[in-house]
Amino acid sequence: VSKFLSMERKPIDELEESKNDLNKKINVYSDLKAKLKALRDRVIKFTQVGSNIKIGAKKASSSNERVFTAEATSEASIGMNTIFVARLASRDTAISKQFKNLSGTGLASRLYGTVQKFEITVGSNDPVRITIEFNDENETKESILKRIVDAINSSDADVSANYINDTPDTARITIVSNKTGSTNEIKFQEIDGSNILRRLGIITGEDSRPQATDTDGGFIKADPNELNASFTINGINVVKDSNTITDVLKGVTINLLSAQAEGENPETLSITYDSETIKSEIEDFIKDYND
Repeated sequence: VSKFLSMERKPIDELEESKNDLNKKINVYSDLKAKLKALRDRVIKFTQVGSNIKIGAKKASSSNERVFTAEATSEASIGMNTIFVARLASRDTAISKQFKNLSGTGLASRLYGTVQKFEITVGSNDPVRITIEFNDENETKESILKRIVDAINSSDADVSANYINDTPDTARITIVSNKTGSTNEIKFQEIDGSNILRRLGIITGEDSRPQATDTDGGFIKADPNELNASFTINGINVVKDSNTITDVLKGVTINLLSAQAEGENPETLSITYDSETIKSEIEDFIKDYND
């Protein structure tokens, strides 16, 4: 019976053998397809144009990476440039006056029974309204300041507020824009007769951007133009609202890191071909072709 079944199975065995041969061919063709695709992709890199072409890769070098760093694409122009960083872009920062006797209830007694409303506007964003009720005449200054911070941070205003103990016995509130530059300056507006911002010292009746001091409230930089980065490139004065500069030199991104002192020499930005990247691309092409 076994011999008979063996004879009957012979066509099946031949089909199995044929199937194995076909699977081997499929594996060979699949491997060839993958290698042809790799070569095709490599050829496309050699023929493409634009900022990402590897065969024309360029690199940017800074003579002082503590002042600025830079990256370049293949669209950058080969050559030398001088950069002097006079000022970095910064975030607009408002500070309350310094509060003493944090466990006292003097502030609560003046705010008791009121609903204080004010708006925060950052740059061209829509105003965001903050509403805080004061129903406890025995609430401490510390509690009130922290409640104001929480109300701001839980709103949609593009700012970050913090309660800071500047000394062991005193505290202040800071309100910082989440983005740099004068285009993201903070503006405050009290609503419906509220006076909470004036009690905090952030604004006054006459000045919406008073200059902050060690004890008085206001803004770190009363002039919003001082929030912008200021630097010269090849002797040309440039002002930007960010420390990441992408639109001054074509194909070059400059990252400003620190300001230089008046009288210091400009640093150098060098754009050269990235020979290592180009060499690597050529070697990869040869490998893919040989494969």
